[in-house]
Amino acid sequence: MFEQAAAGAVYRHVAGFNSRDLESLLAGFTDDAVWVTGTTVVNGRAELTEFFARAMEGLLPSLVIENLLTAGDRAACQLTETLTTSDGERTFSIAGFYELRDARIASAKIYREGNADIASGATANASAAWAADLFARSWTALRTAVADVADEDFARPSGCTGWLVRDLVCHLIIDAQDVLITLATPAETEPTRDAVTYWEVAETPPTGDDPLDALIVRLAAAYEEPRLLKFHLDDVGSAAGRAAGLADPGLRVGTRGEVLTAGDYLSAYVLEWTLHHLDLIANLPGAAGPPAGSLARSREMLERIAGTAFPASLSDRDALLVGTGRRAPTDEEKAALGGLSARLPFVLG
Repeated sequence: MFEQAAAGAVYRHVAGFNSRDLESLLAGFTDDAVWVTGTTVVNGRAELTEFFARAMEGLLPSLVIENLLTAGDRAACQLTETLTTSDGERTFSIAGFYELRDARIASAKIYREGNADIASGATANASAAWAADLFARSWTALRTAVADVADEDFARPSGCTGWLVRDLVCHLIIDAQDVLITLATPAETEPTRDAVTYWEVAETPPTGDDPLDALIVRLAAAYEEPRLLKFHLDDVGSAAGRAAGLADPGLRVGTRGEVLTAGDYLSAYVLEWTLHHLDLIANLPGAAGPPAGSLARSREMLERIAGTAFPASLSDRDALLVGTGRRAPTDEEKAALGGLSARLPFVLG
């Protein structure tokens, strides 16, 4: 519901701007809204009125939404801006990042290609910042879900073959350590992977018999009490979250013998956190699931890995579960998947 409201607010904003309907445009902002573009900061309704009145004169700009991603009360949008000048039309790419309150824009940061007020590469950095935000949201949601698991539920099976919930939580501790190690391992060579190619696709699903998987089981058992697992995850996980928030998205880091930017690494881990969140709650009825934005971004990455889109009839959650082999597709889903069903599952590692 929140995602639909956020998307609707952005579409109404663009429609109001393109129609030169200043009253309609301003109705989409909260009274204390803040608008940032380049070095310009506009505060409150009076300043917004003057700012957009000027913007609608002279150059006659128009906007087209190319891509829109929402997560809760936030939205990220890729737009194309066309300006009409005496020399003809000029087109620019824009990245917009919006925070909503009561279905209205409370703050916005706009990054425009070719604007002298913006450092080179600002749009790319803004996109990386959005990925980092999704990392933080998905990781926080997962750690919160672990904290809410009752002690007796640590002995339930997880969605990972051969692992109980306690084993999965132990794996998350190691994941958090990997994040800390990777972000502290700078590399000087060019990136060899990105957020999508980071993932290897195995030919067969896990059985739980892999030596490393078996080691996780023994490590988890050594904790003995669920509260100790929770404490360690909160301790190391919080540190990993802080490190991610401080990382330069453009920093090149090394992991698993490959090099990628910190922004791509954090983006790849949105998929990791989201899938394991689904694994955590697989047999915990009523437990909170991953954020909608994380599910949508993870589906997008899985589709890029697969090289094709999953049917729109599958929700983001079902596309991830079926696509990675966490559950078998129903007959109806098989029919919708068509030839893609023969390629399933995509076992990521």
